[in-house]
Amino acid sequence: MVENLSLSDSPSGGGVCLWELEPQRVFEADPSPLFHALCRVLAKENVVFERLDDQVRTGFVDQSIVFSISGNYLVASSQWRGEIPVARAADVLGLCHEWNLHQLMPSLRFHNRDAETLALTAVRSFRVAEGVSFNQVGAFVVTSIDAFMACWNNAAVQLPDYVSWDEEL
Repeated sequence: MVENLSLSDSPSGGGVCLWELEPQRVFEADPSPLFHALCRVLAKENVVFERLDDQVRTGFVDQSIVFSISGNYLVASSQWRGEIPVARAADVLGLCHEWNLHQLMPSLRFHNRDAETLALTAVRSFRVAEGVSFNQVGAFVVTSIDAFMACWNNAAVQLPDYVSWDEEL
């Protein structure tokens, strides 16, 4: 059974979208219905999260995850907990290249966390300008978490010296 979330009267009468607005105006309006759906999905999956004004944060022992809106997209971004020395930048570049060559999403990248360490981040996005159902939001959230886990498991195998957390925290 498809569950649809309709928080306002739909002009089309179908109630299948979170909202129906002109695409260019979607995020000038209140994005609360989208965040409400996202929080419902996380709660149904028993994932601890924090809702802020413009984002929803969650994470696991090896990563942090942020869901936010950027333009017409719902964006899921994750940062790996490993701290990699800048001297290993060539290895990290190779890791990112191989991942991005063989995986569609999330795209993996890195940047300087500070002068001495690198941060690995991954990102996925989903166009929501035309409206989305609760199930579409749910599928995006669950597959994003799954994809991030696969990405960070790969990073842990490739860079085992930088895994310092206990999986039973």
